Amino acid sequence: MITLKSWDGKPFKVSKEAAARLSKHLAEKIAGGCSDGGIELENIGPEALEKVVDYCNKHDPYAAASSSRRSFYTAPSKELEEWDRKLVDRLSQDALFDLVEAADSLKMDGLLDVTCRKLADMMKGKTTAQIRETFNIENDFTKEQEEEIRREHAWAFKI
Repeated sequence: MITLKSWDGKPFKVSKEAAARLSKHLAEKIAGGCSDGGIELENIGPEALEKVVDYCNKHDPYAAASSSRRSFYTAPSKELEEWDRKLVDRLSQDALFDLVEAADSLKMDGLLDVTCRKLADMMKGKTTAQIRETFNIENDFTKEQEEEIRREHAWAFKI
């Protein structure tokens, strides 16, 4: 087991093997011998780090089985897909963004894919104005700038 510490110093225990299998960043830290006193993650808050640890605990048995050359066992993808969906569906928008940033920072491709897919689903079928409203994005283009962009990239607006 290793200890991961969020930006506020809150400790979270996770299997060293799980951390190394699912996070390239943590694998580098562990391989470099930097995990003995715990790994401080100064840009990850406790709520996001708790979700990271939950993800590691749920996904590691499947990652370990699929990485073993002797094992022909593969993860029941429907079970994991459902668990992943529930993980991101219950998050607030701010918590989802925090988890995206944590997954990116830790180089956790699987978790980054799950969280970004959720963001994409939140945008799917929406107009530009609806996306701006959903994500509280200010429209800082002038009318002229918008028209120029639409002319230059007309192919993108033919959907």
